[in-house]
Amino acid sequence: MLDSLTGLPNRANFRQRLTQAMRRATLNSSKVVLGLMDLDRFKLINDTLGHAAGDEVLRLTAHRLSECLASSDTVARMGGDEFALIFTDVAEAASTERILTRIRQAFSAPFLLEDQEIYVHWSLGLTIFPDDADQSEALLTQADTAMYRAKRAGGGHAFFNVQHDRRTPAEMTLLTGLHHALERCEFRLHYQPIIHAVTGVVAGYEALIRWEGPDGLVSPAEFIPLAEVSGLIVPIGQWVLREAVRTAALIPLGHIAVNVSPWNSPSRISSSTLRGCCAKKTLTPAGCCWKSLRTACSTLAVLRMYFRTCARWGAGGTG
Repeated sequence: MLDSLTGLPNRANFRQRLTQAMRRATLNSSKVVLGLMDLDRFKLINDTLGHAAGDEVLRLTAHRLSECLASSDTVARMGGDEFALIFTDVAEAASTERILTRIRQAFSAPFLLEDQEIYVHWSLGLTIFPDDADQSEALLTQADTAMYRAKRAGGGHAFFNVQHDRRTPAEMTLLTGLHHALERCEFRLHYQPIIHAVTGVVAGYEALIRWEGPDGLVSPAEFIPLAEVSGLIVPIGQWVLREAVRTAALIPLGHIAVNVSPWNSPSRISSSTLRGCCAKKTLTPAGCCWKSLRTACSTLAVLRMYFRTCARWGAGGTG
């Protein structure tokens, strides 16, 4: 079971290898270090150089990571620009420093794409079996949490730390479910009317996300903060935009307001993302998206980005 682009083990293969590594570590009284790596600002490469260049960066990344690891270790592609690492036969966390040093050195040199130098930066979250957890899902959640802490710190690596990444059992269960919510199609958008304060006329609608989990509705007050600290708010925010555009194409609701988290910064929801949402539903950004789809931004920087996007599309504002 290999990833067709990079030739690395795919997600299913990775999970099998992680389970086997944990079993061997239990028998040998050793440790396993699990790492999740995300390429920082990878979308910028796709947007500026094209998807073919992005695919080549992923292949080159896979090659460099493979050269850094021992033969008993594993590097896998989890999907997109995310890679997973399994370090086996580890005596203590400090033992991984040699490998981490090799990874830093490997990525200090640029990738060469058609005579253009591309520097790739990464964020890596690490957790230890059995010290931090003894179940694979818990380890993955911990590594993911540590990775986004490293990303917020500007990149590099971070080990899961119970003081920095403390989660109650209920939060850990919720976070695990949140990881699967998108692929299981558990999110819904509800459209709340926006009433004009003077005329009482419906001026538009606000798109509100709801999560219908296996045990029923989960309050946004519970899952939005977890999504933000784990980094899952990014794909969730992109899904909300796509779904709002889909609704705008099917139902003439007029203006639709979409709330955007500060974590969905200009580098994460770019003009190409918004343009792509519209193109898939045969909407013109100037004629429909920005006159039917409003965005309530949480930060001034993001708001300015949207205004610039409108200007480039010729929309002349948000409608």
